[in-house]
This record gives sequence, C-alpha cells and structure tokens, in this order.
Amino acid sequence: MKRIILLASIAALVVSGCQKSKVTVSENETALLSVTTGVSLESSTKAIVDGTSMPDGSEIGVLVKKEDGTRYFEQPTNVKFTASNSGVTWTIDDANKFYLTPTTGKVLAYYPYIAPAESPARGVPNDAVYSTIPCSIPSSQEVDVAVNGSDYTYTDPTVDYMYGAGSDVSSAKTPTDKTQTAITLYHALSKVTFKFYLENYPGGAANLTSIKLENAESKINIQVDKATNATTMALADGVIAETEAGALTRTFESPGFHITAVSPNTDDVSILVVPVNPATPVTTATDITVTFTIDGQDYATNFPITSPATSILWEKGKNNVYTVKLSAATLSITSVTVIDWTDGQTGDINI
Repeated sequence: MKRIILLASIAALVVSGCQKSKVTVSENETALLSVTTGVSLESSTKAIVDGTSMPDGSEIGVLVKKEDGTRYFEQPTNVKFTASNSGVTWTIDDANKFYLTPTTGKVLAYYPYIAPAESPARGVPNDAVYSTIPCSIPSSQEVDVAVNGSDYTYTDPTVDYMYGAGSDVSSAKTPTDKTQTAITLYHALSKVTFKFYLENYPGGAANLTSIKLENAESKINIQVDKATNATTMALADGVIAETEAGALTRTFESPGFHITAVSPNTDDVSILVVPVNPATPVTTATDITVTFTIDGQDYATNFPITSPATSILWEKGKNNVYTVKLSAATLSITSVTVIDWTDGQTGDINI
C-alpha cells in the first residue's frame, strides 16, 4: 500500500505548518521546502503502518539532489519532516531547513527518519548524497504485553521501513508549478500475518508466547541481520541488503498473546520479513518451518504449498495472511489470503 505525501515549496518568510499562503517566487528567489498531506492516523509509532496515511509524530527523511546526482548546493541532504495535526501538517526540522533554488532537484524520501548523530557508523549523513539508509531485521523481537482485566494490549517493536520518490522541484517559474511534489512511499518489507482461532481447544489459556520462522538446512529464505549489523535499505527500490540466512523469532512478554477468537476474524499477529527473492520462490513446503509456542507447547508446521501456483512469494508491500486453527487434535493452517497493504498470499494452518 502506498502513502501519498505532498512536498511543497513556500517562501522563506512564510511560517511552515498549517498556514496555506500562496506565494510567488521570482527566478532569483529561494523557497523553503515544506511537506503537507491530507491524510491522518491516530497513533504515533515506527511500527507497522496500515492504511494510506502516516501517524502523528512520524518522521520522514527527504533527500533533494541535482539532476546529475550530486549534492543540491550546500543544502543539508538528510532533511527531517514531522507529522502532526492528525497527519495533515508536516513540519521541517528548524536546524536543517532546505531552500529550493531555480535549479531542478530530484526528490527521494524514506521512513523512519534516521539522524546523523544517532550512530556515527550507522547514521544518515547530513552533508553528502546517500543511496542507502541503515536498517535492522533482528533475529529476536519481543512484543510488550500489558493486561488490564480481560483486556490485552500489545506494543509491537517492528519498524516498517519505507522508501519513495517525488516529482522534480525548483523555485523557478515554469509552465507548470514545480514548487510542489507528490511523494509516494512504499513498504520495503513483506508482512506475514497469522489469524488465530480456537476449535474445541482443551489445552489451557491459549496464550501464544512465541512464533519462530526458520529455514530448512541450506535454505536462505528467512533473512536477518548479520553479526556486523550492517543491514541497509536502498532508497531507489527498497532492496534490503547485507543480511544473512537465519531464524526469526517473535516472542511475547508474559502472559503472551491471548487467543480468544472462535472464528478467524480477530486475534491476528503480524511479522515483517525481508521479501523472498522473486527469482527463487519457496516451492517446497518443508523449506520454511513455523513453530508456535502456545501454553508452553511447541507446534511446528509448514506453510501450505500444494503446487507451483501456491509457492511462497512474500513480496514487498504485500500482506500474506494465514489462518491458524488451534483444536483438540492439532494446529493447522486452514486458509491463506492476502489483505490490507496490497493483496498477497493466503493459507490455512491447522494445529
């Protein structure tokens, strides 16, 4: 699912934010870069972003460079914009304001914003053109759980990395207004969602405490950070690089993810994964094993692959939904569907 973010130039003396003043820019004047959008979300998080809007507090990084790929004069190259007002207003970082000139600029963007000072080795530079940003696909991810009576609240640690580009910008007067550009952000990762439900389950409280995705021997489909923590995302196409094959484990703080549904309409858990290489889809069910730990019991199973048409193709930006039935007899994947972001694959798992 893409996100539409509007990038607009306004005169240097106009205050960025909610003000909607229209300005005239001469051939020799500069214009302050600002971001506006007409969409909204309620929560503020770096975690999985659903829908076509960005949460309040979201921070995106914007890079404007010359047509030849070099730095846009002495402007900062890693400019932060922050969403507020239900995602309608985007405010530029005062410390790194960016002024357009009559020179045409190429626009790239990414989410979430990474400051140069966060890590000298892993931060995004503020004075050089860059083509990748650091990211992380940890092999172990823990979800915080809070219980208030019968209510369970889960805080997901996953970062939903996104990349995008916009139309050219400049302050020059041309037959078309180039002081505005629409940026489209795309998900760089693929989402794997498990929708749980119970059918005559006698095992206990039905608390899920972990999900583990792992490769069969010599297989490389599940990718995680290397020990060197050098994972990157390309701004041009969102390709995740510098990872290695490994198991991906999602754990839930005690008492765990509480499964209560008796039909596969609620109780879903999503994990973001590095997309499967489209040149080498998973064609054998045993190539990837998923293990659910529920009430202290491990249930290991495979994803339903019955023909080449049902091969695993976890593509970036797609949500692959597997329905998981926990019954008295076993656990199973009962159906596979693709919903939400962009339709992807679906399947059933019976336990």
